Amino acid sequence: ATVIIAFMETDNSNEIEAWICGWSAKNIKHSHSIVMGCVANSINDINKSLDDCRQQINAKNYKSLSDRQRADNYEILKDGVMQFLEEHYSNRALSQTMVADHFHLSIYSLSRMFKKQFGMSFSEYVNGKRLEKSRELLLSTVLSVKEIADEVGFTDANYFTRLFRQNFGISPTDFRKNR
Repeated sequence: ATVIIAFMETDNSNEIEAWICGWSAKNIKHSHSIVMGCVANSINDINKSLDDCRQQINAKNYKSLSDRQRADNYEILKDGVMQFLEEHYSNRALSQTMVADHFHLSIYSLSRMFKKQFGMSFSEYVNGKRLEKSRELLLSTVLSVKEIADEVGFTDANYFTRLFRQNFGISPTDFRKNR
């Protein structure tokens, strides 16, 4: 995909779109399509415009697929996201935006996938993955609670302890003692 960002004093997006369509018809020999994002009134709106374009492209691609192809693509995408999270859950910088960008999705599409497939949000899923791994480490290592929190991707050991207690009804230290 090629992204063109035009900075203009006024909203001439229809003129720009017409010019781009004409130019691309003359100069691009292979099949292509053009989508326009919403007008960005500030530098902060550029991501919103890009997400708008991604959604339009995804919608166009989705409409051109058969029901079976859609189901297959969704399963492949879901499996890819799950594999990515399995490999990167311990990365402290892991975010919904990072995963959405990696798979060329909008964060809204990724969020809907998690709600539909797992009945939970992205962060609930990632935190659950991290907590499960932390339980394994509490039972199989002598690492401190802080080291385990770091190892599984939590940036704050106190937050990790709070989440652990909320999910398992016991502190990480007591869990280790009661094994």
